[in-house]
Amino acid sequence: MATRITHSPHRFILALFLSVSLFFLYHPIAMQGKFSRTLEMCKETDYTRDFLKRYDHPDILLIIRSPWRLADTGYTIIDFRAVNQYPDYWIRPLCRPLAQEILVVQRFSYSSNEPYPEDRLPEGHDLETLAEYQTPPHSFIRISRMKELKANSLLQEKR
Repeated sequence: MATRITHSPHRFILALFLSVSLFFLYHPIAMQGKFSRTLEMCKETDYTRDFLKRYDHPDILLIIRSPWRLADTGYTIIDFRAVNQYPDYWIRPLCRPLAQEILVVQRFSYSSNEPYPEDRLPEGHDLETLAEYQTPPHSFIRISRMKELKANSLLQEKR
């Protein structure tokens, strides 16, 4: 024999109260955009891939915060930590045929118009902006080319 489920008005009111409470609790958190920032790295990778397809230069050294995401592109890719640990070593490819161009993908804050600390290069690098893409509401991605003259002069000063 089937049992009959009765709906009490108290359960409905409790469910309505719980739903409204959760909405008012979660809505301010959702508006801060904390969870949408998890997609930032995916957007950065997609924008960089699209840019590299259009740029179409075979001998590029790419500096980006997550090199493993673009490992299948066929370019030489390193992260900022490696560049900051051994800056002299990574500037040299610009001076010989190993890599004719160095491209840098950095995340910038709109409020300060400066790269995030983990995306900074050592001082003294002259960069030419090639493209910019907005990611989350508070930051954007800038793809730049390292100018050869500045890199050569840095190497000569250190000798």
